[in-house]
Amino acid sequence: LAAGAGMSSSPAFAVAAQPAAPPSRSLEPGTLTARRTVCGPLQLGSAAEERRWASAVLSASIACSLSRSRRRPRSTRLRRSGYEPFGGVYARDWALERRRPARGPEYWLWLPAFAVVLALSWQASGSWTTALLGLNVASFIIQCYNPRWEQEGVLTADALQAPGTMHQLVTHSFLHQSWWHLGANMWSLWSIGHELERFFSPGRFLLVYLGSAAGGAMTSAFMKRRQRGSSQQVMASAGASGAIFGLAAALVIFRWRNGLPMQELLPIFAIALAAGFASPTVDNAGHIGGALTGAAISFLWGPRYVWSLGRLLVRNSPIIRWPFP
Repeated sequence: LAAGAGMSSSPAFAVAAQPAAPPSRSLEPGTLTARRTVCGPLQLGSAAEERRWASAVLSASIACSLSRSRRRPRSTRLRRSGYEPFGGVYARDWALERRRPARGPEYWLWLPAFAVVLALSWQASGSWTTALLGLNVASFIIQCYNPRWEQEGVLTADALQAPGTMHQLVTHSFLHQSWWHLGANMWSLWSIGHELERFFSPGRFLLVYLGSAAGGAMTSAFMKRRQRGSSQQVMASAGASGAIFGLAAALVIFRWRNGLPMQELLPIFAIALAAGFASPTVDNAGHIGGALTGAAISFLWGPRYVWSLGRLLVRNSPIIRWPFP
């Protein structure tokens, strides 16, 4: 804080005007005791030295006070401090204000750009799990140094109601509160995504991920509006956990439908939901909405292996094929 406020230990603090000595009062040596201030310990001797040190300390204290009140440079205020970005002014609080000064991007602008970024990342990595993981990490790095990236992307209660907020249904899943939040979600995505991607085609896997993120966001936005109507505290949401819950639910449905073991998945799923309900800051509506959406997509579009030709062959016969081959 001292460095950020512009405090310095230069010799300029020791330069001070020497006030005139009081005519009717004399100080014996040692009358004033040594004091420790921001400028260090004082070793006092004679009365004149004590007066000079007292004047220097007073001047230094005034200078330090003025330096604290000085406005910090823009680069300092925009740097992430702790887990809160932008010098402690968390952008989600800004996004919750009713008077937003700028509208978000129009759908005709952000949707094609998002599709191009997804296509390029998938071509570069060859795996949707790896591509989504890289996009989340890149988005978090941008989020640390670009306030508007987070301000316009978090999910608020005004999603789909206020103009220019439709993108929040997806962009919130690429934003995170901290490195720990990002690491936990990316570890889950890496663990569940690779296994699910082996059975689902690339298009179906991406549908589960983005559909679960959007479904969880709509559920969360609905609950936020209800909380706002009941005068409860409303918090904005960010994180890929809704989409990851959708991937986990899709894997459970796939294993259940095709007779594969799933005993190890259900306890983990239940523990994750219980841990969410134990914390007041976790968006449980987004988790539940993402899980239900992922389960529904997996049931309708997911692989469904059936016997054919007198149980000689197994073919994939999903309930809905379109738009996938």
